[in-house]
Amino acid sequence: MNVEVEKLIGHQRRRDGSIQFLVPWEGYPAEDATFRDAKLFRTSLYGIRVVEDYLETFGNLPEELDV
Repeated sequence: MNVEVEKLIGHQRRRDGSIQFLVPWEGYPAEDATFRDAKLFRTSLYGIRVVEDYLETFGNLPEELDV
């Protein structure tokens, strides 16, 4: 089963400097959301748009995402 990501609800920078986004899954409670590597969202125009939509929710881009 392939589930499409509709939105991102958070992010974290790992010790190695990589970014992960917190992804809620359709049909599951928010506490079941999981972190996925940011690089996975670069493989499609849809993934890029989901990230852009998330970044637009910030007034000023968080320092850890300003790369």
